[in-house]
Amino acid sequence: MPPILLRGDRIENLVPVAPVLGFLPDAAYMEQEADLEPGDYLVVYSDGVTEARNGKDEFFGEERLRALLPPLRASPRKSSANGSWPRSGASSGRSARATTCPW
Repeated sequence: MPPILLRGDRIENLVPVAPVLGFLPDAAYMEQEADLEPGDYLVVYSDGVTEARNGKDEFFGEERLRALLPPLRASPRKSSANGSWPRSGASSGRSARATTCPW
């Protein structure tokens, strides 16, 4: 799951540089850098978010995740940084977390 950068009106997927963390015991990981500017959001999530299913057995999916992101810019930083997330009606037992560039 590539991290997502919210910058202004843009939603950008950052390029994944390694396999899923912890999946392959001998995997090699590289560092990646992204310049964050005031007001940017970096969204890091697991497949448990996009693979969560609702009562109709529908996946939450990346499209729904991306639809939730623009309202984050209008929400107070404090609630986002504390892990608040809009309710989706889907459940996987996992959670998503969003935070902003603090400066």
